Amino acid sequence: MKTTVLLSVLLWTWAPSLWADDCAEVRASLGLPVRLKMTGKPKQARWGQVEKVLSRLREETEGTSCRLRFGEVFASPRPDAYFPLIGNLLRTVPEGELKGASVFAQTGLRMGVFSNRVVFEKQGPSTYRVYYFQFEDSRGQLQSSGNRILIDHQTGKPFFLLHWPEIEGRLLLDGN
Repeated sequence: MKTTVLLSVLLWTWAPSLWADDCAEVRASLGLPVRLKMTGKPKQARWGQVEKVLSRLREETEGTSCRLRFGEVFASPRPDAYFPLIGNLLRTVPEGELKGASVFAQTGLRMGVFSNRVVFEKQGPSTYRVYYFQFEDSRGQLQSSGNRILIDHQTGKPFFLLHWPEIEGRLLLDGN
């Protein structure tokens, strides 16, 4: 009887910690945090690498309650780095999580602060969804990134960047 009670108490106190970390398997399979590769001036994470990690992260966490912060998924070799603000990021990050984060142009010039995510959906023979965002400029006026791909095909760089120190502790994925 004592053994059964002791075992029940141990399971009752120990098991929730196993259930609480729904992300352990994901961390292991993706090798998180992924060390970001940098490019350009200002130094910014390569958007192709970020794109791949975000796609795999969404696949691996589908149907889980996994919650991860930017700093748990990515490791920046530079504390002053910039992070690409791309459609896949907008698709992944929880609504409102980037609100107030500074938005920069690919040159590093501050353009304003992130306001909200916008989803444009077209239904019909070919249904698709495009993610873009709005930001407040220095005059407090709402500007749109436009419902286009957020990568400049001429330069191969994202049009918009976020500053890593501002987003590192923010929630990137909320499986709820």
